[in-house]
Amino acid sequence: MSADSRPSASHAEAAEPRRRGIALAITGASGAVYATRTLAALLARGVHVELVVSDYGKRLLHDELGDAASVDQLMPYLTKTYGDAVNAGSMVVHSNRDQGATLASGSHGCSGMAIVPCSMKTLAAIAHGLSRNLIERAADVMLKEKRRLVIVPRETPMSLPQLRNMVLCAEAGAMILPAMPAFYQQPKTLDDLADRYDFLNHALSAGIDKRWRMRAIRSLALTGRERVLDLCTGTADLAFAAVDATPSAARVVGIDFAGAMLRVAREKIQRRGATGRVTLVRGDATTIPLADASVDAVTIGFGIRNVDNMPAAFREMHRVMKPGARLAILEFAVPTLPGFRAFYLWYVRRLLPRIGAALSRHDGAYNYLPESIDAFETPDEFVKILRQAGFSAIVPVRLMLGAVILYTAQRP
Repeated sequence: MSADSRPSASHAEAAEPRRRGIALAITGASGAVYATRTLAALLARGVHVELVVSDYGKRLLHDELGDAASVDQLMPYLTKTYGDAVNAGSMVVHSNRDQGATLASGSHGCSGMAIVPCSMKTLAAIAHGLSRNLIERAADVMLKEKRRLVIVPRETPMSLPQLRNMVLCAEAGAMILPAMPAFYQQPKTLDDLADRYDFLNHALSAGIDKRWRMRAIRSLALTGRERVLDLCTGTADLAFAAVDATPSAARVVGIDFAGAMLRVAREKIQRRGATGRVTLVRGDATTIPLADASVDAVTIGFGIRNVDNMPAAFREMHRVMKPGARLAILEFAVPTLPGFRAFYLWYVRRLLPRIGAALSRHDGAYNYLPESIDAFETPDEFVKILRQAGFSAIVPVRLMLGAVILYTAQRP
């Protein structure tokens, strides 16, 4: 049985041929924002969505998004969160226990299915052909009918059996779409993407980017008295990590060249009541508007790649840092592990630009990522540039199998 979440939809369907829809399943893996953002994007494009939510998926929506995001209140929640554009589509909700629903039949005209997020339990069931509920049965139908099945697994780190289950699903014809890091853009697209930057940064990385920032801040060994410079601050996530840490920075100065990014950051400062602890300045990394030896630490989160003259920027950082001050830089890299390297390059070059364009509604903006990663210095080359700028105690720490590197260093 299914119940239409929009009363007017049944009348519209009676008046015109039923549209080929897309099935969307929500399971109990953490990452409810993936599910709601995917659903909103589909509806905004006029898609007819056939939604199935597992019992743990319902708990996920409640625990991570609150009572307002319960299944029976999803349309009002989506409208409030993402705007009236979601009303361009329609949606029906199926019970996960109803294996007699139309989605369970290969003759049903559903053009594809996405499981967002996908728990490891559901992934294992699909990999081994189980059909214990409607989500598993519908996924099996997609595979046997050679229709598109997109699986967004949400788990980290992954065990060998979990990785093998992903391979089995991929070999059966599914697209495995794990979360991967977002990134800074060239200046001309930063302003275009500012309003959606935080969502993409956290959602596409499954929230792991927050852990990377926390690790970068821990490497500074703060005591609560430091003045920190967050260069290429963007929307100030790393700056907030510094003032939220325990111990925290006493003050953070965030500098960036993108006005729209700073506008978003200022709104966040006001919402968080951080005025006085985080100060924002529009400026260039190669001409930092601070006095000599005036900061106790410098951080950069995924922004150094976009600085044209890195040696000049490092000389400026060295100038404004006090003797003994620490440096922490997070940046993307090309993994060296053979199997993961091939998968990573395929994902970043072919799939992530399409996902980013769809979620940001900015075609072509995300083509910059693979080009910038390919062109960026290797870890050895980057360490050499830091050393030539006068830094010491330089240590590159590989994160996420080498896809992200935390560079730590110190001004002598």
